[in-house]
Amino acid sequence: MKFRRIMGSLVLALSLVAGVVGTGATKAEAKTQTYTLLKGEKITVSVWGSAIKSVSSSSGAVKAKKSGSYKATITAKKGGSAKVVIRGKNGKSLSYKIKVKVPKFNYTVKSVYVSGNQVKVTYEVINKSGVYIDSIKPMYHINDMSGSELKSDTAYFYRLLPGKKAYYTVSFYNSTGASIGVPTLSGFKCSRGYNAFKYKYSNVASKVAITEKSGGLTVKNKTSKSVDASIDILYYDASGQLIEVSQRSAYLTSKGSTTISTYPPTGAARSEMVVRAVTSKYLG
Repeated sequence: MKFRRIMGSLVLALSLVAGVVGTGATKAEAKTQTYTLLKGEKITVSVWGSAIKSVSSSSGAVKAKKSGSYKATITAKKGGSAKVVIRGKNGKSLSYKIKVKVPKFNYTVKSVYVSGNQVKVTYEVINKSGVYIDSIKPMYHINDMSGSELKSDTAYFYRLLPGKKAYYTVSFYNSTGASIGVPTLSGFKCSRGYNAFKYKYSNVASKVAITEKSGGLTVKNKTSKSVDASIDILYYDASGQLIEVSQRSAYLTSKGSTTISTYPPTGAARSEMVVRAVTSKYLG
């Protein structure tokens, strides 16, 4: 899983023995901050108070190098952790800890639903990376029994909490009428928000209340914090076979609520919902 992009930036003060990471005020003897990156992510570090003399990393999990008089680049190379130290020409230094997680996902084919020439393939993905990820975009591949490709494109999974399930349904018209082989996923591309490493994400799915109403859902945030929520609605036919999954999302302010429209597929007899909801706390 290749993942190479600038993840964010830090601003540090080399005029002190230690500094608080971030763009706000700094103070001496601050606790060393810990950040988590995914393998392949890169951050830039800008300092003030002194030009940089050297940059070092305590392990091969993180590559740290000077990239300008007042800049350094930190790249997550492999799973593990490292202490990064930035030394200034004024004799002062700063340090912080970087943890590196390796993107990892398990997937299963939850259902292959065929109605005439209409085919719906539903994938289930579990985030095994150990860190919250905003979204992933793997490629799906659907072939017939002989191996000939019927459909291939990008799948989208959102708000992947560690260890939690997410779903995506591919729907297409099988003009050949050929029997479906074993669908697969490949090339998981991860996406995290700029400066996401500066935040701690918490699972609050149990604090999101959902009420079903005719033609839609009412989603209510029972916490005092803003919440990002994804709601996967699984629709089943009368025999219990999964037809498809409909993805819905909601941004909820403190104690806020919203209404989401739903569109059950033909033949749906019942549904269930899988909710993933997060709050974030700024680490500095």
